[in-house]
Amino acid sequence: MLNGKVSTLRLPYYFISDVHFSTELTDRELEKREKVFSVLNDVKNAGGTLFILGDFFDFWWDQNEYIPSQLRDVYNILSDLRRAGVPIHLIGGNHDFWLYKFLCPSLGIVFYDDHLDFHSDGLRFYLTHGDGLLKNDTGYRWMKRVLRCPMAIWGLDRFHIQGIYRTARLVSHTSRKHTNEKWSDLQAMAGEMLDYLQMKNRQGYDIAIMGHVHYPSCRKENGKIAIILGDWMNHHNYAVWDGKKLFHIEWDNKTTSI
Repeated sequence: MLNGKVSTLRLPYYFISDVHFSTELTDRELEKREKVFSVLNDVKNAGGTLFILGDFFDFWWDQNEYIPSQLRDVYNILSDLRRAGVPIHLIGGNHDFWLYKFLCPSLGIVFYDDHLDFHSDGLRFYLTHGDGLLKNDTGYRWMKRVLRCPMAIWGLDRFHIQGIYRTARLVSHTSRKHTNEKWSDLQAMAGEMLDYLQMKNRQGYDIAIMGHVHYPSCRKENGKIAIILGDWMNHHNYAVWDGKKLFHIEWDNKTTSI
């Protein structure tokens, strides 16, 4: 049972976040795709379940059935996973919350707007993206309510889709520059987020996982695990639960058993 939605889960469970697939096909972007696609193929070959914890895309906007040509290969590999029977559960992030009208339904991906939780073999899992949880994110929390408001989404849908993507690229570049200046102490941010996840541990969740902060880190207390996955722009991290252990993995095979 996942947030009241009945679904079949198959081990192993793969957790990934903050890939930020972009419409700008730079060499760095293409290299990132090669690495992430290799992980997604691992999911298919293992016959497991994929959990995407937000910001899979640097930006995605559902308007009719529009798929940016630069992201068609990403859509296709998700489609390939679903045809192979891989269950996919996706939490909307602050960059790609707006993919529940077309992308998720067209592929049979289960969408969650905030978090998901489930039981597996007697353990409780809590998963979230993590945006808006930092104590100083008051301005963002206000903006989040506006951008997710149905009226605001309806209004943006009146604009041409390519114009929406062009504007999003400009905003993303500006936001990333601001973030690099404002969030210079990523370790401190990760510490605050781990405090939040450990609160979830104390509420009864055995494994609590989030993304958002691009700083892979974890804590373990009384056998319960709190983990920030990290990103695919700098760290190339994901996690795998095999039914007995949780592994925090870098793409270059630096694996940590937690």
